[in-house]
Order: sequence, then structure tokens, then C-alpha cells
Amino acid sequence: MPALCYTLDMSTSSRSIYCSDRKNVLSQIYPCLKSIIEYTSYGRWRTKIARPITHTVSYVQEGAASLVIDKKRYRSLPETITIYSPGQKYHGANEKPYVPYRIFSYVIDFGADVILPSRFSPEGGVRARSILDTVKALAVRKESNELAVKNLLLEFFALAATPHATASQPDRNRILCRRIQDHIDAHCSEPFSLSALAEIGNLSTFRVSHLFKDITGHSPREYYHERKILAAKHLLAGTTMNITEIASELGFASVHHLSGLFTNITGHSPVAYRAQLLKVAKRSSRSRLDNAPSV
Repeated sequence: MPALCYTLDMSTSSRSIYCSDRKNVLSQIYPCLKSIIEYTSYGRWRTKIARPITHTVSYVQEGAASLVIDKKRYRSLPETITIYSPGQKYHGANEKPYVPYRIFSYVIDFGADVILPSRFSPEGGVRARSILDTVKALAVRKESNELAVKNLLLEFFALAATPHATASQPDRNRILCRRIQDHIDAHCSEPFSLSALAEIGNLSTFRVSHLFKDITGHSPREYYHERKILAAKHLLAGTTMNITEIASELGFASVHHLSGLFTNITGHSPVAYRAQLLKVAKRSSRSRLDNAPSV
């Protein structure tokens, strides 16, 4: 969401990744990247109806939310991109089990208040994610290539305006990787099988492993482990299941296997992660009591 303007039980942190302060000839040429901000929200939240004044692009990294944009409903899940066009009414709320909701918010001035589609086609979404990742990587450099950023934003605009464009071969490879990721997401509690992933694209195990890593930066097994740990986070946050039960539910060989992998990926043990969430919830609860009106 571009902004979280009404909360039920939430604390929010933000980190400015990029903020435009350049005053040169290129800065006066559209499109202009105004800012990139990382927002992380904890607890339960919903927003009031709002309208952005310029195009804002939300790129979800973690968590889930339900959105309404001009009376049309959408779901926001990890890797989902949503475009909020100037003047569009929107509101939303996160979904149970209310795990941390983290997004990158890109504010972009395209020089026109045109209403763009809020979502990309599957093919367009693959390229759009690649563009946003590259824009962020370029923007954070000390000597960023402003012209390259503008060219990428123009491509992003064209992609959004023509959501059903035919995918190129590189994009088809990315679409295949997305299908593999979807398969892993749906079967992350089952034993890992590289052969099953290879069958999705009718490729050899060697080819699918290298293709996946070239595009995502991770091996299929690494992605599988990350999704198992994300599922464990959801259960730690949204249920009262103990660690043994969670390990069994997600297909871990043992509690020690879950704890070791969880610690290796997150830097915290499952017990410490749950304790941190409880601490945040208690702090939010105290804050609501302190701010309650006197009667």
C-alpha cells in the first residue's frame, strides 16, 4: 500500500532507500523516480480510503493483504506488484495470520495522470519485477545512472499500458521459474524433488537447476528451504502450535532440523522469533491503552 493511514494493532518501520534531490537537466525530464521506501508493518492493520497524487508502485516482499482499488478487489502476496494511479480511491487490510507485511514503495512521476492497470499479466509481471529490482539497484549507487533509470521506467510504463504483450524468450524462462516457484510453494511441506521440478519445463535436472539459479540467484533447494521457513514463520505468528508440531506439519525430519535451518536463514531461533512477535504485540497493546480517551 502507498501509505498505512489507519491501524488496529500495528507498529510500522520505514527505511528510505532512495530520495531524489538532484537538480540537473535530466531531473526535469519525465519519467522521474521520486523515492523508494521500504515499509514493514507488524500486527493487524487496515487503511482509510485514500487517493495518491502521483503514481505509486507497491512491490510486496513478505506478508499478505486484501486491496480495493476503484471498487475492484485484489490480493497482494509476495512478489505482487500493484500500481496506484493518481486520483484512484483505494483501501485495504492485511490478512491472517498477520505476519510482518513488507513492501518496497516506488513513487514515480510519469508526467501525466493517466490511469494505468493496477496489475500486470503473468508475463508482464515477470519483466516488471526485474525492472523494479534493477531500478532499485541502480538508484542506491553513489553515482547512479539516471538515464538508465529513466529508460527502465519508460519500459515499465509501456509494459503497464500494454499488459498482454507477448513474452520474449528471457521472459518465458522467467515465467517457467515462476511456475517452479509456485510448485515449490504448494509442496513445501513435502520432500524436495529436483526431478519433479525438471518435469514442469520438460528439462534435465542440470538445466532446470542452472536456469533457476541464473534467474533468481538461488538454487531450487535454497528457495525450497526459504519457503519452508516462511511457512514456519506464519505458523509461529498465527497459531499456538509448538515447535515440534510445526516441524511435523511442515515435513521437517526433526525439531533440530527446523531450528537449525530457521536460525541459519533468519538469524534467530524459532523460539526467539515467536518471543519477538509477542513483544511487539504487547508493546502495541500498551500503546493503545496509553492513548485511550478518558471517560
